[in-house]
Amino acid sequence: MPQHALSDAQWDLIKGVFPSPAKTGRPPANFRKIFAHLFGTKFAH
Repeated sequence: MPQHALSDAQWDLIKGVFPSPAKTGRPPANFRKIFAHLFGTKFAH
């Protein structure tokens, strides 16, 4: 895992603040990847 990667344990702590996917419409965005880019971490999954 890269040094600044978001671990599964860290993601588990914050994933509840993002909205759940809608049942209709386009597929949901990958919030983990968006969060990683916003805060300068690498996407590690």
